Amino acid sequence: MTNGGDDYKKSMESISDIFAGIAGVAEAQSKERCPYRNRHDHCTGLFICGHQEPLAGEGPSVLSCNHAGGGDYAMKWTNDARDET
Repeated sequence: MTNGGDDYKKSMESISDIFAGIAGVAEAQSKERCPYRNRHDHCTGLFICGHQEPLAGEGPSVLSCNHAGGGDYAMKWTNDARDET
């Protein structure tokens, strides 16, 4: 007969290790990639940012994010709302 408490503790430690690894990767990525950059490299921020560039043929409301990673992406953010027309 196995000790259910020990099995439970080992399972919880294993899950904790898995989530710690995931959290570490997410934290590292959050320092490199702007949270307002979507999977298509479009900027979804509703404020003016120095990394925004109009996307050719998409209209003025669709902006690409030209932040290349590294450095503090938020340094180019402003408190000004962008015009979405």
